[in-house]
Amino acid sequence: MDGWVKFHRRFLDSDLWLSEPFTKGQAWVDLFSIANHKNGFIRVRGNRVEVKRGQVGWSQVRLAKRWKWSRGKVRRFLDELENIDGKVVQQKTKVTTLINIINYELYQTGDTTGNTTDGQQTDNRRYTNKNEKNEKNNKKKKIKKKSFSPPTPEEVQNYFFENGYTKESGLNAWKYYNDGNWKDAGGKQVLSWKQKMRGVWFKPENKINNRPQKLNGNSMSRSDQNAVACMEFIEDMRQEADYHE
Repeated sequence: MDGWVKFHRRFLDSDLWLSEPFTKGQAWVDLFSIANHKNGFIRVRGNRVEVKRGQVGWSQVRLAKRWKWSRGKVRRFLDELENIDGKVVQQKTKVTTLINIINYELYQTGDTTGNTTDGQQTDNRRYTNKNEKNEKNNKKKKIKKKSFSPPTPEEVQNYFFENGYTKESGLNAWKYYNDGNWKDAGGKQVLSWKQKMRGVWFKPENKINNRPQKLNGNSMSRSDQNAVACMEFIEDMRQEADYHE
């Protein structure tokens, strides 16, 4: 008999499916429902064990509990599937045994990831299965901060001049922040130098024709520095008030 039958995993976890001891055919189908649909891993007694697509990482103890069989019956059934039917290969490791379903891809051909099971395998006693999808979703999202690139003196001077302010005041502003590693008077990193210039340095006394151009490279006086710090404080308070509004 060929063809596909779509069967949602919820039916394989229903009381009707699990209410009685499994038949061999039911157990065979059940292996597909609990197999990993993509590469992942489990932990057994603190050891990480890789579980690939088409592999089952459940213990015989847990299978026996789910199928309502004895552990010996589970072992004999798996040996039959491997040695007589050639449907599985049991891959033994130092800490557990993985069940490889032969031709898993053949049985899943034409199906979509959404129609396959995620095969999450969690043993309440020993196992914690973490598929790659869950591992990725559990990671905290990292918010990338925009990197600040300091402007050149010419860029600041031109910005001042284009907005009607003297190049001298632009150069003083650049020196002030450059000497402080582009941190304001409160020690905060400058993120937008243009915004800082508009809020702190674009003052009437810095307007063109209000003060002479003196690009002599002299440092700012202490009084000028204190005035800038005061203006920055006022600007920060204003931005804080705008934010809460």
